[in-house]
Amino acid sequence: MRINPEKLVYRLTLACALAQVALVLLSWLWSAAMPDSSVRSLLSSQGIRWFFGGFVGHVASPFLVWLLLGVWAVGSLRSSGVVTSAVHFFASTPSLLTPLQKFAVRSTLALLLLEGGAVAVLTLPPHAILLSVTGRLFPSSFSMALVPIVAFVCVTVSMFYGLLAGTFRSLSDVCRGICSTNHALGPLALLYVVACQLFHSLCYVFSVSMA
Repeated sequence: MRINPEKLVYRLTLACALAQVALVLLSWLWSAAMPDSSVRSLLSSQGIRWFFGGFVGHVASPFLVWLLLGVWAVGSLRSSGVVTSAVHFFASTPSLLTPLQKFAVRSTLALLLLEGGAVAVLTLPPHAILLSVTGRLFPSSFSMALVPIVAFVCVTVSMFYGLLAGTFRSLSDVCRGICSTNHALGPLALLYVVACQLFHSLCYVFSVSMA
């Protein structure tokens, strides 16, 4: 049976929301029954101030940026057709591609290698710019920017292929292609906000440090 991804996201969101409600009630009952325990109530004055005062700070994390970049990267890859053409090109079925598409795939591969080489120059040599002060790759400036780098490569190769193959004929087509999967952003963002708040609520109730 095929699972609808959008329905799955909505079900997960509902599950997180119900878990949040259950946590609020459980924390209140637990702290009332055992006031000497370390469990903190979300319905206490301190808990209410924490919930409302820290809401924006809890949601404003790198994961939200990664979500945006991921949706745009997937949108550009799907709308440009580069993935399908690359599969045909490397799966011994290039006859399914037009000469223009074959040229676009070869040129896009060259761009991908060029971008990969640029990243290698910035990370692999000793004392490379994106390495940490101790010369490590993880953690480093590179590891912190890994998701943006991957998203940038996906968008640029998709744009390059789309323009060469004729999938994109103008800047408007490029922008529409990048944003073509924005319909999935709303449900995913809703799940992220609810799940993120549930996670931080669990940490608050059970006195788990986020440091």
